[in-house]
Amino acid sequence: MSRNLETRIERLETLAHDPLTDFFYDLTVRFAASQNMPAPQKQRSVGDALKQLSSYLPN
Repeated sequence: MSRNLETRIERLETLAHDPLTDFFYDLTVRFAASQNMPAPQKQRSVGDALKQLSSYLPN
């Protein structure tokens, strides 16, 4: 396997397991469950995760 491909795979794996994005996703799942709403999809960026979380926050 070429080094470039290995680097790209490592980067994609890192992006898939961003702890901050995971944290906001977990919060969104909890808010959704507490409001009997469907579970959200996991977002890839922190910004998208925050936007999604804001739509699940109680008024």
